[in-house]
Amino acid sequence: MIIVSSIFLLWRAVLFIVAELSSLILRSNHHFTGVEFVTWRSAPNLWYWANFDGQHYLSISKFGYHQFEQAFFPGYPMLIHAVSFLTKDVLLSGFIISNVCAALFAYVGVKFFSLYYPKASVYKGLALLLAFPSAFYLGAVYTESLFLLLSVLSLYFAKRNKFLLSSVCGALACFTRLVGIFLIPALLWMWWKQKRQKTSLLAIVLVPIGLVAVLALNFYQTGDFLYFIHVQPQFGAHRTGESFILLPQVFFRYFKIFATVNPLSYVFFISVQEFLTTVFALGTIIAYWKKIDKALLIFCLGVLLTPTLTGTLSSMPRYILGAFPIFFVFSHFFRSKYLFAILIFVFAILQIINVALFVNAYWIS
Repeated sequence: MIIVSSIFLLWRAVLFIVAELSSLILRSNHHFTGVEFVTWRSAPNLWYWANFDGQHYLSISKFGYHQFEQAFFPGYPMLIHAVSFLTKDVLLSGFIISNVCAALFAYVGVKFFSLYYPKASVYKGLALLLAFPSAFYLGAVYTESLFLLLSVLSLYFAKRNKFLLSSVCGALACFTRLVGIFLIPALLWMWWKQKRQKTSLLAIVLVPIGLVAVLALNFYQTGDFLYFIHVQPQFGAHRTGESFILLPQVFFRYFKIFATVNPLSYVFFISVQEFLTTVFALGTIIAYWKKIDKALLIFCLGVLLTPTLTGTLSSMPRYILGAFPIFFVFSHFFRSKYLFAILIFVFAILQIINVALFVNAYWIS
């Protein structure tokens, strides 16, 4: 517990310092920020943790869904709305929820992966995850930390043969993010490998309820069950909402970007991160797929491949966080301590740069 707390608090402290200093040094972009949700209760500069998607979650939690905002699942903003009854401040509520969930994920994550790997490997996995270039989103007003917490709880309870609790957490994960549905095949695999009790199998049927609720909400508001998919092009990033694009074609598009875009441009910087982080995640699965627990493998593949079907790797550094088992898998099986330390260092430097840009309203992921 002390080691987990130390790793987590060090990560948060560094990000706070970087965010505060960068807000004084860099010129803010002043677009898509969370500043409009600042109240007298909010701490100074807390708003910059709600930039971009964060402002949509706060808007939904405070005013309900507006046009096109069905792209954002309701689980997280509903929780913000509930907590705001106590805080009287949606911005403060979102910030508290994200950071509490991130801390709880670190604690439960260590307990869960300790069922698979030695503690030393698990601590390294947590450090690698928190050093990852997009890990600062776990402390921002985004769904990432809530989704990670619900997912790891679902997997942890299933591993302990508590499938009712597992399924409730899985349903809530589906209510928070679309890729929560990949907990279903993961839980089914875990059930098959355990006692195979019929009551446990029936409990797993609860998991899709979260997604069904989202589909029903979409239909009620727009007349389209899949509106959250069809509306994706409205948010830019060259996403398609009507057809699926396979990964080889997506990679080809990125090779064209690298060949045509100025290497000193901001677009190139972001595109390289999107591509290389995706290669890292998929490469980890390819390298160690025979050694990964099949339930975790199924879950990670679903989480990683689904966003690429929109035809772009935009936001992939952030989406990769949802496939959190890969960090613990990599940390356990990768043998070179020297190269691992270099990787942690490179990831951490990139995260520092990214958080400095993000809090000043420059798009990262």
